[in-house]
Amino acid sequence: MTAPTQGADAPTFSVVIPTGGGRWAWLNQCITSVHDNLLPGETIEVIVVLDGAKHPKMIENSVYDRPVTFISTERAGPATARNIGWRRASGEVIAFLDDDVIVELNWLDDLRRWFMAHPDAGGVGGRVDPVHASNPVSRMMTDQIHLEHQKGDHGWRLITANAAFRRSALEAVGGFDQNFLLAGGEDFDLCDRLGEAGYEVAMTRSARVVHRHPTTIADMRLRAHRYRVGNLMGGKETASLAAGSEDETASEADFESEFEDFDFDDPEATNRSTALPLTWKVRKRIWEQQCRVADKLHASSLPHWMVDTCEVAAFAVPSIGRMPGWYRRARRSPARPSVPMSAAEACLEMLWHIENVKPLRPTDH
Repeated sequence: MTAPTQGADAPTFSVVIPTGGGRWAWLNQCITSVHDNLLPGETIEVIVVLDGAKHPKMIENSVYDRPVTFISTERAGPATARNIGWRRASGEVIAFLDDDVIVELNWLDDLRRWFMAHPDAGGVGGRVDPVHASNPVSRMMTDQIHLEHQKGDHGWRLITANAAFRRSALEAVGGFDQNFLLAGGEDFDLCDRLGEAGYEVAMTRSARVVHRHPTTIADMRLRAHRYRVGNLMGGKETASLAAGSEDETASEADFESEFEDFDFDDPEATNRSTALPLTWKVRKRIWEQQCRVADKLHASSLPHWMVDTCEVAAFAVPSIGRMPGWYRRARRSPARPSVPMSAAEACLEMLWHIENVKPLRPTDH
Protein backbone atom coordinates (compact mmCIF):
# COMPACT_ATOMS: atom_id res chain seq x y z
CA MET A 1 0.00 0.00 0.00
CA THR A 2 1.35 3.41 -0.93
CA ALA A 3 1.33 6.31 1.50
CA PRO A 4 -1.97 8.20 1.28
CA THR A 5 -1.95 11.43 -0.66
CA GLN A 6 -1.75 14.35 1.75
CA GLY A 7 -1.58 18.10 1.39
CA ALA A 8 -3.79 21.14 1.24
CA ASP A 9 -5.14 20.18 -2.21
CA ALA A 10 -6.35 16.73 -1.11
CA PRO A 11 -10.14 16.80 -0.56
CA THR A 12 -11.68 15.30 2.55
CA PHE A 13 -13.69 12.12 2.02
CA SER A 14 -16.76 10.55 3.56
CA VAL A 15 -18.01 7.05 2.72
CA VAL A 16 -21.75 6.32 2.58
CA ILE A 17 -23.05 2.73 2.54
CA PRO A 18 -26.81 2.06 2.41
CA THR A 19 -28.05 -1.34 3.53
CA GLY A 20 -31.42 -3.02 3.67
CA GLY A 21 -30.20 -5.54 6.21
CA GLY A 22 -29.56 -9.25 6.06
CA ARG A 23 -25.98 -9.03 4.78
CA TRP A 24 -24.22 -8.04 7.97
CA ALA A 25 -21.14 -10.20 7.44
CA TRP A 26 -20.62 -8.65 4.01
CA LEU A 27 -21.19 -5.16 5.38
CA ASN A 28 -18.64 -5.85 8.09
CA GLN A 29 -16.09 -6.87 5.45
CA CYS A 30 -16.87 -3.74 3.42
CA ILE A 31 -16.31 -1.41 6.38
CA THR A 32 -13.13 -3.23 7.36
CA SER A 33 -11.74 -2.96 3.84
CA VAL A 34 -12.31 0.82 3.88
CA HIS A 35 -10.42 1.09 7.17
CA ASP A 36 -7.62 -1.05 5.75
CA ASN A 37 -6.96 1.81 3.29
CA LEU A 38 -5.89 4.06 6.17
CA LEU A 39 -2.53 4.45 7.87
CA PRO A 40 -2.23 4.59 11.68
CA GLY A 41 -3.57 7.89 12.93
CA GLU A 42 -5.56 8.60 9.77
CA THR A 43 -9.36 8.81 9.94
CA ILE A 44 -12.26 8.80 7.49
CA GLU A 45 -15.96 9.29 8.08
CA VAL A 46 -17.96 6.13 7.34
CA ILE A 47 -21.76 6.42 7.42
CA VAL A 48 -24.00 3.35 7.18
CA VAL A 49 -27.66 4.10 6.48
CA LEU A 50 -29.96 1.34 7.73
CA ASP A 51 -32.82 1.45 5.22
CA GLY A 52 -35.59 -0.09 7.29
CA ALA A 53 -33.13 -2.48 8.93
CA LYS A 54 -32.49 -3.00 12.63
CA HIS A 55 -29.17 -1.95 14.08
CA PRO A 56 -26.73 -4.81 13.37
CA LYS A 57 -25.47 -6.09 16.71
CA MET A 58 -22.68 -8.11 15.16
CA ILE A 59 -21.19 -4.87 13.82
CA GLU A 60 -22.16 -2.80 16.85
CA ASN A 61 -20.16 -5.19 19.01
CA SER A 62 -17.17 -5.24 16.65
CA VAL A 63 -14.10 -3.44 17.89
CA TYR A 64 -13.09 -0.65 15.52
CA ASP A 65 -10.27 1.74 16.26
CA ARG A 66 -12.07 4.21 13.99
CA PRO A 67 -15.72 5.26 14.32
CA VAL A 68 -18.63 4.22 12.12
CA THR A 69 -21.88 6.23 12.17
CA PHE A 70 -25.14 4.28 11.85
CA ILE A 71 -28.33 6.10 10.79
CA SER A 72 -31.64 4.26 11.10
CA THR A 73 -34.47 5.23 8.73
CA GLU A 74 -37.82 3.89 7.60
CA ARG A 75 -37.49 1.75 4.49
CA ALA A 76 -37.62 4.11 1.52
CA GLY A 77 -35.12 2.66 -0.93
CA PRO A 78 -31.42 3.14 -1.66
CA ALA A 79 -31.86 6.54 -3.36
CA THR A 80 -33.37 8.06 -0.22
CA ALA A 81 -30.86 6.25 2.01
CA ARG A 82 -27.92 7.68 0.04
CA ASN A 83 -29.39 11.17 0.20
CA ILE A 84 -29.73 10.89 3.97
CA GLY A 85 -26.15 9.67 4.19
CA TRP A 86 -24.40 12.28 2.07
CA ARG A 87 -26.39 15.14 3.62
CA ARG A 88 -25.21 14.03 7.06
CA ALA A 89 -21.61 13.59 5.88
CA SER A 90 -18.96 16.26 6.29
CA GLY A 91 -16.54 15.34 3.48
CA GLU A 92 -15.92 17.41 0.37
CA VAL A 93 -16.16 14.20 -1.66
CA ILE A 94 -18.77 11.52 -0.93
CA ALA A 95 -17.79 7.97 -1.93
CA PHE A 96 -20.72 5.58 -2.30
CA LEU A 97 -20.35 1.83 -1.87
CA ASP A 98 -22.75 -1.11 -1.82
CA ASP A 99 -22.83 -3.22 1.32
CA ASP A 100 -21.59 -6.27 -0.62
CA VAL A 101 -18.31 -4.88 -1.99
CA ILE A 102 -14.74 -5.08 -0.75
CA VAL A 103 -12.46 -2.18 -1.64
CA GLU A 104 -8.87 -2.91 -2.52
CA LEU A 105 -5.78 -1.32 -1.02
CA ASN A 106 -5.03 2.11 -2.50
CA TRP A 107 -8.73 2.57 -3.37
CA LEU A 108 -8.99 5.73 -1.30
CA ASP A 109 -5.64 7.09 -2.44
CA ASP A 110 -6.55 6.47 -6.10
CA LEU A 111 -9.74 8.50 -5.64
CA ARG A 112 -7.85 11.29 -3.90
CA ARG A 113 -5.33 11.51 -6.70
CA TRP A 114 -8.08 11.54 -9.33
CA PHE A 115 -10.02 14.39 -7.74
CA MET A 116 -6.82 16.38 -7.23
CA ALA A 117 -6.04 15.95 -10.93
CA HIS A 118 -9.61 16.93 -11.93
CA PRO A 119 -10.53 19.86 -9.65
CA ASP A 120 -13.66 20.78 -11.63
CA ALA A 121 -15.08 17.27 -12.05
CA GLY A 122 -18.37 16.29 -10.46
CA GLY A 123 -17.76 12.58 -9.99
CA VAL A 124 -15.87 9.45 -10.93
CA GLY A 125 -16.54 5.73 -10.89
CA GLY A 126 -13.87 3.20 -9.99
CA ARG A 127 -13.39 -0.27 -11.37
CA VAL A 128 -15.96 -2.93 -10.35
CA ASP A 129 -14.97 -6.58 -10.71
CA PRO A 130 -16.96 -9.68 -9.68
CA VAL A 131 -15.84 -11.68 -6.65
CA HIS A 132 -16.65 -14.92 -8.48
CA ALA A 133 -14.99 -14.14 -11.80
CA SER A 134 -15.17 -17.75 -13.06
CA ASN A 135 -18.92 -18.08 -12.45
CA PRO A 136 -20.87 -17.71 -15.74
CA VAL A 137 -23.76 -15.79 -14.15
CA SER A 138 -21.45 -13.44 -12.30
CA ARG A 139 -19.25 -12.99 -15.36
CA MET A 140 -22.26 -12.19 -17.56
CA MET A 141 -23.34 -9.38 -15.23
CA THR A 142 -20.05 -7.64 -15.97
CA ASP A 143 -19.47 -8.56 -19.61
CA GLN A 144 -23.02 -7.57 -20.62
CA ILE A 145 -22.55 -4.36 -18.55
CA HIS A 146 -25.46 -4.84 -16.14
CA LEU A 147 -23.21 -4.15 -13.13
CA GLU A 148 -20.72 -1.84 -14.79
CA HIS A 149 -20.35 1.86 -15.48
CA GLN A 150 -21.74 2.81 -18.90
CA LYS A 151 -21.16 5.63 -21.33
CA GLY A 152 -24.07 8.05 -21.67
CA ASP A 153 -24.96 11.15 -23.67
CA HIS A 154 -23.58 13.48 -20.99
CA GLY A 155 -20.58 11.48 -19.78
CA TRP A 156 -20.29 8.28 -17.81
CA ARG A 157 -23.30 6.77 -16.06
CA LEU A 158 -21.89 5.35 -12.84
CA ILE A 159 -23.14 2.55 -10.62
CA THR A 160 -22.96 3.35 -6.93
CA ALA A 161 -21.27 0.08 -6.05
CA ASN A 162 -18.14 2.23 -6.47
CA ALA A 163 -18.64 5.92 -7.28
CA ALA A 164 -17.59 9.21 -5.69
CA PHE A 165 -19.06 12.69 -6.17
CA ARG A 166 -18.18 16.16 -4.95
CA ARG A 167 -20.62 17.40 -2.34
CA SER A 168 -21.02 20.67 -4.28
CA ALA A 169 -22.15 18.72 -7.37
CA LEU A 170 -24.66 16.67 -5.39
CA GLU A 171 -26.04 19.84 -3.83
CA ALA A 172 -26.32 21.51 -7.23
CA VAL A 173 -28.64 18.81 -8.65
CA GLY A 174 -30.42 17.85 -5.42
CA GLY A 175 -28.84 14.42 -5.02
CA PHE A 176 -30.60 11.20 -5.99
CA ASP A 177 -34.18 11.18 -7.25
CA GLN A 178 -36.18 9.68 -4.37
CA ASN A 179 -38.96 8.53 -6.71
CA PHE A 180 -36.77 5.46 -7.22
CA LEU A 181 -38.08 3.23 -4.44
CA LEU A 182 -35.95 0.26 -5.53
CA ALA A 183 -32.51 0.03 -7.07
CA GLY A 184 -33.19 0.57 -10.75
CA GLY A 185 -31.31 3.39 -12.42
CA GLU A 186 -31.25 6.06 -9.70
CA ASP A 187 -27.46 6.23 -10.05
CA PHE A 188 -27.62 6.61 -13.86
CA ASP A 189 -30.28 9.28 -13.43
CA LEU A 190 -28.04 11.24 -11.06
CA CYS A 191 -25.12 11.10 -13.50
CA ASP A 192 -27.32 12.22 -16.40
CA ARG A 193 -28.47 15.24 -14.41
CA LEU A 194 -24.91 16.07 -13.39
CA GLY A 195 -23.82 15.91 -17.02
CA GLU A 196 -26.72 18.08 -18.13
CA ALA A 197 -25.71 20.60 -15.45
CA GLY A 198 -22.22 20.81 -16.96
CA TYR A 199 -20.29 18.62 -14.51
CA GLU A 200 -17.72 16.13 -15.75
CA VAL A 201 -18.62 12.57 -14.78
CA ALA A 202 -15.80 10.19 -15.59
CA MET A 203 -14.54 6.68 -14.95
CA THR A 204 -11.15 5.35 -13.90
CA ARG A 205 -9.78 1.82 -14.13
CA SER A 206 -8.14 2.27 -10.73
CA ALA A 207 -9.86 2.65 -7.33
CA ARG A 208 -10.95 -1.00 -7.66
CA VAL A 209 -13.58 -2.89 -5.69
CA VAL A 210 -14.82 -6.46 -5.98
CA HIS A 211 -18.60 -6.91 -5.92
CA ARG A 212 -20.71 -9.94 -5.10
CA HIS A 213 -22.64 -10.37 -8.33
CA PRO A 214 -25.44 -12.99 -8.50
CA THR A 215 -24.07 -16.49 -8.93
CA THR A 216 -27.28 -18.42 -9.68
CA ILE A 217 -29.79 -18.07 -12.51
CA ALA A 218 -32.64 -17.56 -10.01
CA ASP A 219 -30.81 -14.68 -8.31
CA MET A 220 -29.91 -13.16 -11.67
CA ARG A 221 -33.53 -13.20 -12.86
CA LEU A 222 -34.69 -11.71 -9.57
CA ARG A 223 -32.10 -8.93 -9.92
CA ALA A 224 -33.24 -8.20 -13.48
CA HIS A 225 -36.86 -8.02 -12.37
CA ARG A 226 -36.10 -5.74 -9.42
CA TYR A 227 -34.06 -3.40 -11.61
CA ARG A 228 -36.91 -3.20 -14.09
CA VAL A 229 -39.55 -2.46 -11.46
CA GLY A 230 -37.24 0.04 -9.76
CA ASN A 231 -36.58 1.80 -13.05
CA LEU A 232 -40.30 2.06 -13.81
CA MET A 233 -40.98 3.37 -10.31
CA GLY A 234 -38.51 6.14 -10.91
CA GLY A 235 -40.54 7.42 -13.84
CA LYS A 236 -44.10 6.49 -12.86
CA GLU A 237 -46.35 6.53 -9.83
CA THR A 238 -46.07 3.24 -7.97
CA ALA A 239 -49.83 2.70 -8.19
CA SER A 240 -49.75 2.57 -11.98
CA LEU A 241 -47.65 -0.59 -11.86
CA ALA A 242 -50.39 -2.48 -10.07
CA ALA A 243 -52.27 -2.76 -13.37
CA GLY A 244 -49.53 -5.03 -14.69
CA SER A 245 -49.90 -6.01 -18.34
CA GLU A 246 -53.30 -4.27 -18.53
CA ASP A 247 -51.57 -0.88 -18.21
CA GLU A 248 -51.17 0.03 -21.89
CA THR A 249 -48.81 2.92 -21.10
CA ALA A 250 -46.53 0.67 -19.08
CA SER A 251 -46.65 -2.03 -21.74
CA GLU A 252 -45.67 0.43 -24.45
CA ALA A 253 -42.78 1.69 -22.32
CA ASP A 254 -41.68 -1.88 -21.60
CA PHE A 255 -41.64 -2.72 -25.29
CA GLU A 256 -39.75 0.40 -26.28
CA SER A 257 -37.17 -0.23 -23.57
CA GLU A 258 -36.31 -3.50 -25.32
CA PHE A 259 -35.21 -1.53 -28.37
CA GLU A 260 -33.74 1.56 -26.69
CA ASP A 261 -30.75 1.45 -29.05
CA PHE A 262 -32.87 1.82 -32.18
CA ASP A 263 -34.32 4.88 -33.88
CA PHE A 264 -38.07 4.34 -34.11
CA ASP A 265 -38.61 7.65 -35.90
CA ASP A 266 -36.43 6.57 -38.81
CA PRO A 267 -37.78 3.32 -40.34
CA GLU A 268 -34.92 3.15 -42.83
CA ALA A 269 -32.34 3.27 -40.04
CA THR A 270 -34.28 0.63 -38.14
CA ASN A 271 -34.50 -1.65 -41.16
CA ARG A 272 -30.76 -1.35 -41.75
CA SER A 273 -30.01 -2.62 -38.25
CA THR A 274 -28.76 -6.21 -38.26
CA ALA A 275 -30.06 -6.65 -34.67
CA LEU A 276 -33.62 -5.76 -35.68
CA PRO A 277 -34.30 -7.57 -39.00
CA LEU A 278 -38.09 -7.09 -38.86
CA THR A 279 -39.97 -3.83 -39.00
CA TRP A 280 -41.12 -2.05 -35.87
CA LYS A 281 -44.79 -2.91 -36.47
CA VAL A 282 -44.12 -6.60 -37.02
CA ARG A 283 -41.93 -6.83 -33.93
CA LYS A 284 -44.58 -5.07 -31.90
CA ARG A 285 -47.24 -7.51 -33.15
CA ILE A 286 -45.05 -10.42 -32.12
CA TRP A 287 -44.50 -8.93 -28.69
CA GLU A 288 -48.24 -8.39 -28.20
CA GLN A 289 -48.90 -12.03 -29.11
CA GLN A 290 -46.20 -13.11 -26.64
CA CYS A 291 -47.96 -11.14 -23.91
CA ARG A 292 -51.30 -12.78 -24.75
CA VAL A 293 -49.71 -16.23 -24.53
CA ALA A 294 -48.16 -15.31 -21.18
CA ASP A 295 -51.49 -14.06 -19.86
CA LYS A 296 -53.20 -17.32 -20.83
CA LEU A 297 -50.43 -19.34 -19.20
CA HIS A 298 -50.80 -17.46 -15.93
CA ALA A 299 -54.58 -17.88 -16.04
CA SER A 300 -54.21 -21.65 -16.44
CA SER A 301 -53.92 -24.26 -13.68
CA LEU A 302 -50.52 -25.49 -14.80
CA PRO A 303 -47.77 -25.89 -12.16
CA HIS A 304 -45.70 -22.77 -11.59
CA TRP A 305 -42.50 -24.29 -12.97
CA MET A 306 -44.30 -25.26 -16.19
CA VAL A 307 -45.82 -21.78 -16.59
CA ASP A 308 -42.42 -20.23 -16.07
CA THR A 309 -40.73 -22.55 -18.57
CA CYS A 310 -43.37 -21.95 -21.24
CA GLU A 311 -43.27 -18.19 -20.68
CA VAL A 312 -39.49 -18.13 -21.06
CA ALA A 313 -39.79 -20.13 -24.28
CA ALA A 314 -42.49 -17.85 -25.65
CA PHE A 315 -40.39 -14.72 -25.15
CA ALA A 316 -37.08 -16.35 -26.09
CA VAL A 317 -37.84 -17.64 -29.57
CA PRO A 318 -38.10 -14.25 -31.36
CA SER A 319 -34.90 -13.08 -29.64
CA ILE A 320 -32.66 -15.92 -30.77
CA GLY A 321 -31.40 -13.72 -33.60
CA ARG A 322 -29.81 -11.42 -31.01
CA MET A 323 -27.69 -14.20 -29.51
CA PRO A 324 -24.70 -13.63 -31.85
CA GLY A 325 -24.53 -9.99 -30.74
CA TRP A 326 -24.58 -10.96 -27.07
CA TYR A 327 -21.90 -13.57 -27.77
CA ARG A 328 -19.68 -11.01 -29.51
CA ARG A 329 -20.11 -8.54 -26.65
CA ALA A 330 -18.90 -11.17 -24.20
CA ARG A 331 -15.91 -12.00 -26.39
CA ARG A 332 -14.95 -8.32 -26.64
CA SER A 333 -15.07 -7.75 -22.87
CA PRO A 334 -11.79 -7.05 -21.02
CA ALA A 335 -11.98 -10.48 -19.35
CA ARG A 336 -11.82 -12.24 -22.75
CA PRO A 337 -13.93 -15.25 -21.71
CA SER A 338 -13.55 -18.54 -23.53
CA VAL A 339 -15.86 -19.62 -26.34
CA PRO A 340 -17.97 -21.89 -24.05
CA MET A 341 -18.16 -19.16 -21.38
CA SER A 342 -19.20 -16.57 -23.98
CA ALA A 343 -21.90 -18.88 -25.33
CA ALA A 344 -23.19 -19.46 -21.79
CA GLU A 345 -23.20 -15.70 -21.20
CA ALA A 346 -25.27 -15.17 -24.35
CA CYS A 347 -27.88 -17.64 -23.09
CA LEU A 348 -27.94 -15.98 -19.69
CA GLU A 349 -28.28 -12.56 -21.30
CA MET A 350 -31.37 -13.85 -23.10
CA LEU A 351 -32.91 -14.73 -19.73
CA TRP A 352 -32.05 -11.25 -18.45
CA HIS A 353 -33.61 -9.75 -21.58
CA ILE A 354 -36.80 -11.79 -21.11
CA GLU A 355 -37.25 -10.45 -17.58
CA ASN A 356 -37.16 -6.95 -19.05
CA VAL A 357 -39.81 -7.46 -21.75
CA LYS A 358 -42.40 -9.85 -20.34
CA PRO A 359 -45.50 -8.20 -18.82
CA LEU A 360 -45.47 -7.11 -15.20
CA ARG A 361 -48.17 -8.49 -12.92
CA PRO A 362 -49.60 -7.34 -9.58
CA THR A 363 -47.98 -10.28 -7.80
CA ASP A 364 -44.56 -9.21 -9.12
CA HIS A 365 -44.30 -6.26 -6.75
